[in-house]
Amino acid sequence: MHLSLFIARRYFRSLRATFIHTIAWISMGLMGAGTLALVVALSAFNGMTHLLRTHYAAFDPEIRIQAREGHFFSMTKAQKASLSHMRELKSYSPVIEEVALLTYDQSQSIVKMKGISPTFLRESTLGNYLAEGSLSMTHPNDALLGIGIQNALSVPFQSPFKALHMHYPTDPIVANPQHMYRTQTLTLKGTFQLHRPQDDEYVIIPIELARTLTGRPNAQTAIELSAHDPNQIPQIKQSIQTQWGDDFDVLTREQMHADLYQLLRIEKRFVFLIFSFVLIISSLSLFFMLSLMVFDKTQDIKIWHALGLSPAGVGRIFLWEGIGVSVLGALGGMTLGLVLCALQAQYGFINLAVIDGVAHRYPVRVEPMDLLGIAAAVFGVALLASVPPARRAARLCVRPLTNE
Repeated sequence: MHLSLFIARRYFRSLRATFIHTIAWISMGLMGAGTLALVVALSAFNGMTHLLRTHYAAFDPEIRIQAREGHFFSMTKAQKASLSHMRELKSYSPVIEEVALLTYDQSQSIVKMKGISPTFLRESTLGNYLAEGSLSMTHPNDALLGIGIQNALSVPFQSPFKALHMHYPTDPIVANPQHMYRTQTLTLKGTFQLHRPQDDEYVIIPIELARTLTGRPNAQTAIELSAHDPNQIPQIKQSIQTQWGDDFDVLTREQMHADLYQLLRIEKRFVFLIFSFVLIISSLSLFFMLSLMVFDKTQDIKIWHALGLSPAGVGRIFLWEGIGVSVLGALGGMTLGLVLCALQAQYGFINLAVIDGVAHRYPVRVEPMDLLGIAAAVFGVALLASVPPARRAARLCVRPLTNE
């Protein structure tokens, strides 16, 4: 093993300005380019996924409890006690999410009304995305609007000329059409700019006001929970599901957007496979280079065998040669890829075209498992390209020595 590696290293150093040497540098460059593309592409996917998680974290809880059937539900004393006595939980708060009608002057919009408790604002990072005003909802009719809703209704933040009104439908079978809606006047306290679905749909109000509008004074549509340690979320979810039974769904933040995250994972796998295929195409030059080297070193192969080197040892010379060229190219490409990702994260040379004005640079995020996967792919491709020439070199050992 050590002798084969020593000879492979000497062969690589002995290559001068020859055609084989040129092919070796081309192979190294192609491996580096493929590795560079993999590092940058996967880091871009990781960055976008992290950006989405960060945005959803400002609005969605770590754990959410909701009824499996129906929409509204009331907590029993036993259920409240189970949450209060769970030490792993940092906090929990009831919420109401319902579709309602928001009007201002002559404009109106169908919105999602989210009634929250004060705990929601303390635990949420929504304050990082505040566009105007404040999150302080000290009065029972205070409201926060997504900036998309504010723009759609043309609601001025400072001293609006007319009041905002929230309308929620009552029983559809009523004698007087004027009683088809419960209506409450809202006071605009602030606007947030988070992500388009939330910006264009959500109005946040105190939960007591939402209960008044819906006519359900002791009910909620979900319970939102946060944990002291995010690593304990799976255990907390399982414990709550066991205590609350099959009538409720206990969902983590990722499960709330399972389709989106699954799509991102599938796209990332496809990108990895596509660029791995590029590596395989690049390995053709490596195969060509090793085949030429075997042909060029035929006499040396027979001499090494005559001096006692086994056919397997002779084959390992060219196996090490191919792996060495691939690893050097991959290390160069991976280093350059990491440098480019660091520069993008620091200086933002590439900007997102449109992300609602929130992110000013394209996000990148390097994950160690991706680097390990890339290294494994490069090593596998190097073996794939190096084994046939190595076997051919080993077979030359059984031929008689000739005076060529």
